[in-house]
Amino acid sequence: MKLTSARKDYGIYGFMVVVFLAGTIAFFVRYGTSEIWYTLLMVAFLLVSLYFFTCTLRFRVLWDDDGIHIRQNWKPEVHYTWDDFEQMYIKDQCIMLHLNGRRYGFSQGCPNAMELIEFLEQKFSAEQAAE
Repeated sequence: MKLTSARKDYGIYGFMVVVFLAGTIAFFVRYGTSEIWYTLLMVAFLLVSLYFFTCTLRFRVLWDDDGIHIRQNWKPEVHYTWDDFEQMYIKDQCIMLHLNGRRYGFSQGCPNAMELIEFLEQKFSAEQAAE
């Protein structure tokens, strides 16, 4: 089963948040909060890193021979069989999947996005050749 926007991103952004938090604590221990601009800047950077981390939790695509599993916006994971697959296209660096009347879009920059494209090309070209 392949994975998009999940474990790799959790690790990268989670590590970034932990390192930044440690750096912020070290900065406050060393310099205190006497400079309000430094304090505001540190808080802003921490909030941005937390935002990126929570963005990684919003969308995930898993696929295997049984179908596609999609989790989006904190909702439970939805399973689509390959019979539900209608169309996939790429527009403005965004991969659009049409599954059972619903559209899902995610960036080509997501981990393993190209692997998903290759998997779909192989799967459906093999099915067309069999017909």
